[in-house]
Amino acid sequence: MMKRSDCASLFQRLLLIFAITLASAAPVTAWAQDDADDDDIEIVPDDDAGEDDAGDEAGDDDADDDAGDDPGDDDAGDDGGAGDDDAGDDEGDDAGDDGDDAPVSAPTGDDDGGDAPVSAPSGDDDGGDDPGDVGGDAPVSAPSGDDDDVDRTDAIDDPRPNQSIVRLRPGADGGGFAARNGLSVLRTIPAENIYLVGLIPGQQDDDEVARIGADPDVEYAELNYTGEAPEGRRRFFFTSGEGEPAPVSFPGLPSELDLPERSCVAGAGIAVAVLDTGVDADHPLLADAILPNGVNMIDSTFDISDSANGLDDDGDGAVDEMTGHGTHVSGIVIQVAPDASILPVKVLDSDGVGNAFVVAAGIYYALEQGANIINLSLGSTHQSRTVSDAVAFADARGVPVVAAAGNSGVEVPEEYPAADDAAVSVAATDDSGTKADFSNFHPRVDISAPGVDIASSHPGSRYVISTGTSMAAAMVTGSFALLLGQDSQLGPDAMLAALADGADAILAPETPWTGKVGAGRLNVGASVDCDAGG
Repeated sequence: MMKRSDCASLFQRLLLIFAITLASAAPVTAWAQDDADDDDIEIVPDDDAGEDDAGDEAGDDDADDDAGDDPGDDDAGDDGGAGDDDAGDDEGDDAGDDGDDAPVSAPTGDDDGGDAPVSAPSGDDDGGDDPGDVGGDAPVSAPSGDDDDVDRTDAIDDPRPNQSIVRLRPGADGGGFAARNGLSVLRTIPAENIYLVGLIPGQQDDDEVARIGADPDVEYAELNYTGEAPEGRRRFFFTSGEGEPAPVSFPGLPSELDLPERSCVAGAGIAVAVLDTGVDADHPLLADAILPNGVNMIDSTFDISDSANGLDDDGDGAVDEMTGHGTHVSGIVIQVAPDASILPVKVLDSDGVGNAFVVAAGIYYALEQGANIINLSLGSTHQSRTVSDAVAFADARGVPVVAAAGNSGVEVPEEYPAADDAAVSVAATDDSGTKADFSNFHPRVDISAPGVDIASSHPGSRYVISTGTSMAAAMVTGSFALLLGQDSQLGPDAMLAALADGADAILAPETPWTGKVGAGRLNVGASVDCDAGG
């Protein structure tokens, strides 16, 4: 379990980064050599037994693998070491197994702005602005060019041009694979043998994915699809009932949640990973809750600030429209579970846009850091196998992944990972207790929660109201923290069953969404049994 005062953990991470920095002297590594777009980031947990130089380019003799080993790392997460039941080794899902493989990685300044570096930064020539700066270069924070090629005029998410996510089979040599296929390695998740690669320019991306997918060392290959905060979608922008974050004086949640008294249960000892736009760690509502080991996957630093960059990164005509989203979501979690802790993992830029590789890397990082619950107030209309595998990996280890169903007001296209079987999918209700007009719905929605004009934290010690399924998802996440704080042995299914049993019926005449908004509207007080020994 993570603790706010866990200085030893922070020291280990910094020691790891120092080791990675030394390893950068190797002439060619996946993160020291930026082959394509300055986007050479790698999660460096430890040397995965099934990885054989995973994450290394041809010519790298495992320099970064050994450097990435955490002190005391028993290779769990590689080949069934302590804490690893090898579940998923054949599937490749072994990162974060024992919580000690620090996926902090060696990111750089991704010039497409949406590839969340998976962790420890690179790119800044002054050699060390950020605590996690590897290689001395301060990561480029503002994205650049790829998004210009992404058509965001509709609600369908597109892939990053010239990028593919590749998972290699256990024991495959990543450097050899890249070299024989003429690919540039942009980032890696070594313990999972997952690579983000730059495709050969001038070729059709789909054809390239089919070509490399036929390589005998490849388990699967797919395009790196974008995803975003539901509230940032161009046609479905619902930050508040007034169309923008409206200021209020205080935070507050709907009374129908029936929150239990803090003396009953408050989520003490529960670490909630919020994968979002970052967080204002100094906000008075959040300052005591923020854990010290958050990471910025977008800019490859440990700067988890929820701040604007002044750019229209996603080309939708709005600048920094999602700044504050992660702070707002985190504030909702803490209002529901005041004694819980927040692990901020920045996987969305200030326009609320990320991609499959970065989201998956963020999930593995959260697991590796010991998160008990993961909140994903984001989604993509494309189902990424990489993200789905990460969600299933978390669920199999007893860590629920709560995801927003989306704000398009439709049944199809579904948004993922909320539509994944292993995720807890949350729709939104309005103040009348029925489905909110904007909320997505489908048979895989598990539960609904209030999502209209929710008052929570905003950067700069402010409070605002925001609207969307992101807000609803955060309420469910906070409720899970209460349940887990009361009984640490509960698994995801048991926690969801408790919320479903206490949920209020959503009454409405026959509608297209009848039976497609889950078990009902969240009622926390009816789901948490204070008489049983809270």
